[in-house]
This record gives sequence, structure tokens and C-alpha cells, in this order.
Amino acid sequence: MGLQSFKSFLLLETPASLAYNVVDGLTAPLINRRRLKSELMAAKSEQKQAYINYEKTVINSFKEVYIALNNIKNIKNMYDLKKEEADILKKSIVTSGELFKSGRANYLEVITSQKNALQSQLGLINLYTRQNIALVDLYRAIGGGWNN
Repeated sequence: MGLQSFKSFLLLETPASLAYNVVDGLTAPLINRRRLKSELMAAKSEQKQAYINYEKTVINSFKEVYIALNNIKNIKNMYDLKKEEADILKKSIVTSGELFKSGRANYLEVITSQKNALQSQLGLINLYTRQNIALVDLYRAIGGGWNN
């Protein structure tokens, strides 16, 4: 206290004095008690809001990954069935050609079997594309480095 001023009457009058700063430091929280409480309550509510937003983000992330995995599984099942269908339709082209050669079928049936086989192959290509898109969606859902 003595270092702040050489005259005793300046101890409490000068804002730069140590005694003034100590008294101010002790009484300021008491005077500003209501404001400090409201700031604390606001900080707690912001913390709760941030936690809720975090929970929403985590739940949405799990949901996106789950949906992407199910989508991949379903498309793979569809692809396997479509592949089997395409193989059978390829065999039907040969069969209808043989029937045409033996005179038991007309040429329209040969063309129809070829058309059906080509449509099946196009469907197979579309499923392959959907499967790759689903893999990209899964990669994105697990944090594949995209910035939206």
C-alpha cells in the first residue's frame, strides 16, 4: 500500500492505488452478481444447445451410414438376380435361334429374345451404376473428405 502513494489520503482517492484496486476487486462481484448469474445461465444454455446439436449430428451420421449400407446390400441382391436373368436371356437367344433354324419359331421370336436380353443387360448396367453411387454415398457418409 505504501508503494502506491506516499501520502495516506491518496490511498483511497487515486484509482491507480493498490487499496482501491483490492476493494474494487472484492466488491465488483457482489455488485455485478445478477449480471454474472445471467451470463453463467446463458453459457450453460449455450453448452446444452451445443450438446444437443452434437447428438443430432451423431444420430444423423449413424442413420446415413446405416441407410447407405442397406442400400448397397439391396442393390447387390438386385444385381445378382438381374445377372441371373441376363444369363438366362442370353441362353434364350441361342434357343430361339435353334428353333428358328428347325422351323418351329418365326424370326420375330428371335428378335424379341435378343431385345429382351439387351434390355436385361441395360438393366444390369444401371444396377451396377447404382451400386457404385451407393458406395460413393457410403464413403461420403463416413466422412470421405467432401466439403458441402
